Amino acid sequence: MIKFENVSMVYEPRQQNAALDDINIEISRGEFAFLVGESGSGKSTFLSLVLREKRSTDGAVYVAGQNLNRIPSRRVPKLRRDIGFVFQDFRLLRERTVFDNVAFAMEVIGASRAQIRERVPDALKLVGLEDKARRKPTELSGGEQQRVGIARAIVNKPSILLADEPTGNLDRKNSIEVMNVLNRINQNGTTVLMATHAHELVSEYRHRVIELQRGQVIRDEIEGQYTPMTTVVNQDGSRELLLGDSAVEHDEYSQVAEDQKDEDQ
Repeated sequence: MIKFENVSMVYEPRQQNAALDDINIEISRGEFAFLVGESGSGKSTFLSLVLREKRSTDGAVYVAGQNLNRIPSRRVPKLRRDIGFVFQDFRLLRERTVFDNVAFAMEVIGASRAQIRERVPDALKLVGLEDKARRKPTELSGGEQQRVGIARAIVNKPSILLADEPTGNLDRKNSIEVMNVLNRINQNGTTVLMATHAHELVSEYRHRVIELQRGQVIRDEIEGQYTPMTTVVNQDGSRELLLGDSAVEHDEYSQVAEDQKDEDQ
């Protein structure tokens, strides 16, 4: 469904570190994958390449078997009809109703009124907002607004749903509600790729975890936890990646060793 082959992305010719560096990864149809990593690790660039907002500097990005680097710009809108996108900051039309916000995604591709009347209620039901169709976004909680954003993203029945920090502005209760909605969408067969810093949610929901660090994939784990990888430098100068508590123990051990070394001198 989504495949990166030797993908690198450099924004400036003299840029010291690539935004993405020789990425090789494949996300199968129907998978739910978390994309994690610190700010600046390459998550947003990864999503932008899947959406064909940018073209990779090297390598090839495939979506549903299509090489996105070879798709002409005029075909990009058609490609994006099969990809839904959920934003962190909702991006709803404040003066329009919930129904109209979701319908807007269908209007821009020329859907008929009959199609809109059929699909919008179904999308709102899936996210648990069928009783809020005539409300304005300002009358909703943050979690409800995000669920409107999700309904808008799925109303055209995309095969892929990209979510960029969808719980970033929400409290825990609303975050769980949003995660449950994303899970239901995934269980209906949609491939979900979610970039996030939400440690607890990643560890609780146990989907695939792809971790980026300085533009490289340093971990790809089925049913993983958020626990980040840490690069440590050994006393002999060699480097290694340690996971979670191991990194803490390594740091403590290294400090003891340094203290002992000072005493011996």
